[in-house]
Amino acid sequence: MTGTSNDFQFPDVLLRKTSLRCDCNIASCTTFQYSKAFIGGKEFNAGEKLIPGRRCGSVVTATIHGRSMYGLVKKFLRVVCRCLSFHDLVVLTWFPRPTYPDGDPLTVRVDLTGVPDVNTMTNFDIISLLDLEPSRILVELNRHGTDMYMMRMEGIDRM
Repeated sequence: MTGTSNDFQFPDVLLRKTSLRCDCNIASCTTFQYSKAFIGGKEFNAGEKLIPGRRCGSVVTATIHGRSMYGLVKKFLRVVCRCLSFHDLVVLTWFPRPTYPDGDPLTVRVDLTGVPDVNTMTNFDIISLLDLEPSRILVELNRHGTDMYMMRMEGIDRM
C-alpha cells in the first residue's frame, strides 16, 4: 500500500466483521489507512467517487461465494499486530449482485433500481486485500442511472 497514511480507529460495525489469521484481537492492534494499493501490479485508489463517463480507480471485483461481485473501495487498511504480523484489508461497499443479460460473462449489468446513489451506500464490508482480483474495471451508467455496465480489463466474471 502507498499514498497518504493515517492512523485508523475501527468503528464497532467493522470490528464485528473482522477476524485476523493470527487470532490477535484487532482492537489491540495498530491500524493505518492508505489511499492507494497495488493489486497484481495495478494501482487502485480508495475513496474515489463513481462519476458517469469517467474511469473510477476505486471499483474492484472479487469472487464471493463462487460469483463475481463488484464494489467501491472506501479505505485500504494495514493492521499491525503485537505478534508482528500484518494484514492488508479493504473496506468497501458492494454493488447489487450482477446479472448477465447475454448469458455469458462478458456483458455484466448491475441493476441500480432502488439505489439512490452508489457513492453514498452504507453496506460496508471488510475483506482481505488478497481476495480482490487484479482487474481494472470500466463502468458505464445508462442515461437514467438505473443500470450500470461493467467491463473488466483483465479476466472474466464467474457467474
